Amino acid sequence: MAPIDVPQILSVSGGYSLPFGPGRPWLSHGLAGKLIGGWELNGILTLRGGFPTNIRTSVIPPIFNTFNVPDALAGQPLVLSNHSVDGYFNPAAWTVPGTTPSASGAPIQLFGTSAQRAARGPGSENVDGSIFKNFNFTERNFLQFRAELFNATNTPTFFLP
Repeated sequence: MAPIDVPQILSVSGGYSLPFGPGRPWLSHGLAGKLIGGWELNGILTLRGGFPTNIRTSVIPPIFNTFNVPDALAGQPLVLSNHSVDGYFNPAAWTVPGTTPSASGAPIQLFGTSAQRAARGPGSENVDGSIFKNFNFTERNFLQFRAELFNATNTPTFFLP
């Protein structure tokens, strides 16, 4: 599995022109229609799964190696049920790999049984929104008011814990 693999991504967008003002069902005439009419609302919702990551242990076999993975424990969830910024992965799902005796009886550290990139970090939720209003001066000239909100719900996206 590639380190940038994200298997689930959903992106939904939508736009809505308010039904007020010239050429619309309500307030199509007069000053009120010109002031209230011409507004457009837009939104984008993006949801994605998390990136894969290695779970590592600090106990390394005595060979030319830079890291070791732990042993996976069956029946334990990989992610805490109440995950937050204070804790995401379940420490009870893994254990430090054991040792085996060498020919002289000295303990040799074993490699762990977990796979590479065996866990996924937190996903992301994002909502962007915008509101537009066109002020027409002539048939060819207009002024557009535009307000855009990026991450409108102020939802943080954390990288791998």
